[in-house]
Amino acid sequence: MLKLSSVTSKTLLTIGATAVLNSLAFGAEYTINNRSEVATYFDVTDDAITLKDAYRSDDLTLNVKVSERLDKNLPDDAKVVIDIGEHDLEIKNLNPLTDDNLFTGGSESQVEFDNPDIKAKNITLNRTSLILGTSETVKADTLTMIGNDKSRDELAVAANAAATIDVKDFKASNMRVLVGNYTPSQYGEYNNQGITITGDANVLNSTFFNMETSVQKAKKRYSPFKSK
Repeated sequence: MLKLSSVTSKTLLTIGATAVLNSLAFGAEYTINNRSEVATYFDVTDDAITLKDAYRSDDLTLNVKVSERLDKNLPDDAKVVIDIGEHDLEIKNLNPLTDDNLFTGGSESQVEFDNPDIKAKNITLNRTSLILGTSETVKADTLTMIGNDKSRDELAVAANAAATIDVKDFKASNMRVLVGNYTPSQYGEYNNQGITITGDANVLNSTFFNMETSVQKAKKRYSPFKSK
């Protein structure tokens, strides 16, 4: 039988305890490489994709390589539901940067969460867009959105929505913040009612704009202004 001195035993116990604490501190990290892997981490129904219970018990980092919406094959009003309670959430866009037009068209480098219903202690979104609906919200102590001036990273409100971000502290940089009116004539009038941030907001190097769209004339008008 191998015998250890009390000093050696205490050292091993200290190392073991440190390893456990470090593993808890870093939380769990997963990568979604393609749209078929979404179902590994989310329950997918006709009206929502919801983070599975197995991934809700720890700090969570999701690395995303899926361009545009995770739920692209679902209806436009489908929700993205993530509730990890008092744990921290980070979402990283791992798509390579492209020369996207910042004000028009889609984006192969964009990661987009439509109608997000997200709750966590602290949320960090790196090159990840939020398109907010009325009945859903983002709730956290802090929400940090980090964009890139070479990609279409957006905080926007959906048609006919009055969106709320329920946080104590909101920080954003290099973002496009869209609060606009959409009026496609054959579909009726869509009137966005804005975004309410319940706590303090600090928005740097970002563009705020309204957008009016006429389907009849296939014309878009933008009124951007930059934050400082």
